[in-house]
Amino acid sequence: MNSRRIPQGYLRVFKCCFYGIDFLVPKFGNLRIDEMSIKYLNWAFSLLDFKPIQKVILLSLADNSDDDGVSFPSIGLICAKTGIKSRTTVIKHIKSMCHIGLISIAERSRKDGSQSSNEYKLNIEFEGGFTPCSINEQRCSANEKSDVTDEQGTVQQSEWGSVQQIEQLGVQLNEHQEPSLEPPYKPSYEPPLQKTKKSRFVPPTISECETFFFNEKNITDQTMPSMFWNYYQSNGWMVGRSKMKDWHASANGWIGRQKKYGHSNQSQLQKPKPIIQQMADALRASEHTNSEMMGISYDK
Repeated sequence: MNSRRIPQGYLRVFKCCFYGIDFLVPKFGNLRIDEMSIKYLNWAFSLLDFKPIQKVILLSLADNSDDDGVSFPSIGLICAKTGIKSRTTVIKHIKSMCHIGLISIAERSRKDGSQSSNEYKLNIEFEGGFTPCSINEQRCSANEKSDVTDEQGTVQQSEWGSVQQIEQLGVQLNEHQEPSLEPPYKPSYEPPLQKTKKSRFVPPTISECETFFFNEKNITDQTMPSMFWNYYQSNGWMVGRSKMKDWHASANGWIGRQKKYGHSNQSQLQKPKPIIQQMADALRASEHTNSEMMGISYDK
């Protein structure tokens, strides 16, 4: 498994954050103490409100500066110490810090006229957008004071009165604030739904069937309740392939089928015979009468 190596410049910055600025002193014991001013490193660490990459570059310049905040590192050296691979990125951020007055840049040249590394001077009394913690706190308190005072330092009056009156009014409003009429919120609790147990089917007795057929359905056929009970008792009270669930519903269906089929059978018995059948029956009856008169028996 390949792992990216953290640049040494970043490691030194991170170790300074955790172990303090004294961590750097033993590492540079072979250098003169004025070449690495602790004063400028502390100042660079105390700056706020700017990009981390700018702070790393500034720490690199402070690491190489003397007691006057002056250093002469090349762009390649800054890239090597900070771990930033792009020279263009380093130059861009150095110019941005120079533009706001955080550092100043002066070009240098050798005796032969060739260009050398630039001279960078740190502005420890910088009062621009990036301010040390102590200056930042003083500036914040000054801004808060300027919001309520004029140039002469007198307290400004607003349409609501002075600042002290407004603060006192706020305290009074908080003390006399009426309680809310809305009831406190309580989360509603709904118990989980309980599964209803299915009632077990109990087969009826013959007397219960008679009571249902005769009293509730007004059936006059005395054999119908026993026929219903005997039929389902013999098949285990099954409706098709399923167990019966409600015998009252089955009894209603039984009564409906009996009325339907019984009415059709009765109507079929009362239906007159066809004419041909009537003529055949009459002819057969007359032949039987004649044979009796002549003494002929067809039974022999």
